[in-house]
Amino acid sequence: MRDIKTLRAYMMTLDPLHVGTGAYRLSRVDLPVLRDSGTGLPKVPGTSLSGVARAYAAMIKTVAGQPVRCAGQGKHCGTCQVCATFGTLGAEGEENATPPKTAEADQEKPKARAGMVSFFDARLMLFPVASMAGAVWVTSSAALAEAGVPAPNPERGEVLFTGDWGAGVLNLGWLLLKTKKLDTAAWRSPWPTPWWGVIGKHIAVVNDALFSSIVDRNMEVRTSVSIDPETGAAKSGFLFTYEAVPRSAVFAFDLVENIYRAFPPPGPSAGPWESPLEVALAGLALADRLGVGGMGTRGFGRVQVVQSAKAA
Repeated sequence: MRDIKTLRAYMMTLDPLHVGTGAYRLSRVDLPVLRDSGTGLPKVPGTSLSGVARAYAAMIKTVAGQPVRCAGQGKHCGTCQVCATFGTLGAEGEENATPPKTAEADQEKPKARAGMVSFFDARLMLFPVASMAGAVWVTSSAALAEAGVPAPNPERGEVLFTGDWGAGVLNLGWLLLKTKKLDTAAWRSPWPTPWWGVIGKHIAVVNDALFSSIVDRNMEVRTSVSIDPETGAAKSGFLFTYEAVPRSAVFAFDLVENIYRAFPPPGPSAGPWESPLEVALAGLALADRLGVGGMGTRGFGRVQVVQSAKAA
């Protein structure tokens, strides 16, 4: 039987995060973020996470004296830990579409191989919203259930609040809801203590049907304009708007390690890691400085990724 391991990871946005759809759309903003088609909530595709993890892991491997050749769809060595973790198209980056002329050539040419770690979409769990009680992190019963945190589903006109707020009502942006105290005695912290120490005291649980509407109306929207390189001034007709997930939002996603073949042992030419999951997490760790998604040169994209205490 294969050695298969599942790891739940959490991601907090340190800066506004823009993972776009790749094209302009006729909506309230020109460049919206990617959303889940079922819930309407922002998400980060697993392909985006896998891409940056591979690129950053290859950079770490380069520090050990290896050339940059195992990131993206360029040339892959096919033998290092980065290639084993994320997959390879072959030594020359080809898909082996042309059949080899001889059996000997077929044996010499490395085959394309699937990776050993699967990245699943990052789903929104906690969304920061300004309120009379300060910043609160809005969520829903369904979103918390994915993290193993039990919470009832309140009525549409109610909000369950973990903080000490005795006003009887709480506004979440434009929406005013009746407040009830939420008992968190049975909760366990799914994320690290520094996060939980702040967020856990300011969680607002709303009805599952309201969550996506509150998120949609409290997204960060910015306006930019293209600059004419000849004049150095704003280019006429190139004003555009784009939205982003605000800083301190929390996403959850899964990593699945499937060691279906031998993993290269640590070494100068392979990499310093012991398992494919270590490679993936090492690459994601650099996202707190190098970022994820678009608008990276405009102060967007830095995220902090941490893993849960358990791996199944």
